[in-house]
Amino acid sequence: MEPRLADLVRRAHAGEVLGATLFQRLAEAERDPARRERLLAAAMLEEQTGEAAAELARDLGIEVAPSDEDRAAGRGAADALAVLDWSEQMRTVAAATGSYRELYEELASVVPDPHHPAMAALIRHEQVLNTFAMTEADGRDGLDVLHDELAERYRARLPDGAT
Repeated sequence: MEPRLADLVRRAHAGEVLGATLFQRLAEAERDPARRERLLAAAMLEEQTGEAAAELARDLGIEVAPSDEDRAAGRGAADALAVLDWSEQMRTVAAATGSYRELYEELASVVPDPHHPAMAALIRHEQVLNTFAMTEADGRDGLDVLHDELAERYRARLPDGAT
């Protein structure tokens, strides 16, 4: 196993754990019910994609697991975002998707099967997250963008108003 491949897969999984924690924490602090629903949907998208990253890791024989450090980083990022207004929070989220898109593109260049379903899920979810965040930053409702990407089992976990 190439060390670079294992490192990239672990970083991908860690990023999804961080993202799920970040959006969950933001949702817990959000007072606006509509925004809370959006943040919960974003957390579920990150969780869903984390499962895809874990599947890729299993298929490659790479061990991954959520870590306290990844969750702490997510909480820290959420706390930093919480002081911003909604539009700025969303612009910051959109900007952050760029580094993960680069990570996933690099991973796709070294993974033995670049057509593995998890690779498509990783790359697609960053595009979706970016579109969602920019839609919200522009003052429009981005929930459908997330909703359309979530598997039914995740949509079923959304608050009643979001399904």
